[in-house]
Amino acid sequence: MSFDNKIYRPVLLEGVLDSLSSNVPVALVGMRGVGKTHLAREVAARFQGRHGRTSVFWMDLEDPRLLPGPTRETASVFLRSMRRDPSLVVLDEVAHLEGWQQWCRETCEKTKAPVLVTLSANTRLVGGQLEFAGVRVFRLFPLALREQLEIINDISVDTDAARRWLNRGGLPAVAYSPDHNRSCFDLLYDILFRDIALAREIRDVAKLIDMSIYLVESSGSPVSLTAMRKHGMGSIDKTRSFLAAIEHTGLISMVDRVEDLGRDRHQAGRLVFSGDLGMVAALSRGPISTRRLGLTAVFGELERLGTEVAAWKHGGTTGLCQVDGGRVDLLVDVAREGSGKISWRSLSTAARNYGAERVLVLGQDEHEWDMNAPGCRIMVRNLWNWLSAPTLDPHPAGLAAAGTKKARPGGGDSAPGRKKGTSVPGVVAEEEREDSGEEGGLPPYLL
Repeated sequence: MSFDNKIYRPVLLEGVLDSLSSNVPVALVGMRGVGKTHLAREVAARFQGRHGRTSVFWMDLEDPRLLPGPTRETASVFLRSMRRDPSLVVLDEVAHLEGWQQWCRETCEKTKAPVLVTLSANTRLVGGQLEFAGVRVFRLFPLALREQLEIINDISVDTDAARRWLNRGGLPAVAYSPDHNRSCFDLLYDILFRDIALAREIRDVAKLIDMSIYLVESSGSPVSLTAMRKHGMGSIDKTRSFLAAIEHTGLISMVDRVEDLGRDRHQAGRLVFSGDLGMVAALSRGPISTRRLGLTAVFGELERLGTEVAAWKHGGTTGLCQVDGGRVDLLVDVAREGSGKISWRSLSTAARNYGAERVLVLGQDEHEWDMNAPGCRIMVRNLWNWLSAPTLDPHPAGLAAAGTKKARPGGGDSAPGRKKGTSVPGVVAEEEREDSGEEGGLPPYLL
């Protein structure tokens, strides 16, 4: 097998290989285009090399020759047709095989061979369910900024690395395509038709596409069922059904407000996040603010860190927070550009309202510092430094005095001991470029 793209995930590769056993099925879970099939091929090739010449049973459950759909009986017939029992069984896009978990357990018992499956789905929704059912789950996400930089051999030559990552995203299926926009649309239609329309026999495909584009371009902002209905999505029940189906594919993730955690039916506004930054840039019909793109990138990192995430809202501003055992531990916000910046007093009040002792503000300023506010500690960090090495327990920075009423993250000059920061790379909205008065470019740490 040959692998001609630039994506190589050695940590995941070794983890999957070490987890392969004849007792527990192993699942690679993530949205389409994230690289599950590619990783499965690498695992199969490495497995053969590690165990000598071994036979691998590979079945693509989306092969059109299996129409109208694969069955467990069909899979068993193909498996028995092999000259000898396989040493490894791989099922690609296993969601199309009804009752696949039972089939995998029976196959493990009969052949004594490990079973590896790939599943296109939202890791937040299905990961825990599969683990509860006794499946070893490996979650795959689009490439993060730090992974993108690791792939580039000479960063000093490619000074647009961060800008390209922000605008092209991290899905291997489209990030390296010469026609990024067309690749994103092709992937969108592939997701909607294969994972929703065909699987659930949905006829109103035009409405499904319209809703998907609306949700993706709304990434980083609140969305409610009522607002979607006013947008022309149809009845509340139909909107809720479509929304659940779209979220299940991993195309988007809906983040509940802290007040709504644990509720079964969500009528209030939730924050919606696209599964990939490149999809936002390709599908959006208007300019997207840098703050919303930054908030989307931060949400992706919080997912990778495995933390429980909820949304908070105060004074018309929304952000993310870490929830630990039902308690809000940390508020996370991305600083605005231009007018409407958050005051430290507002942040401190929001922290007290939610019971958080820490607030992490990610902005454009290169100078990182902390401030003790009433009832909480406010930590100001550079957004791109944080995305390169994300952590929810940042190292202490220089302590700033809290003598001003409105110390403003992201470019204000009223915070003591701060110098004006550089602009964030990859600004999409043209009016934001005009407000900032700067041309953009990479922060010094990337050069």
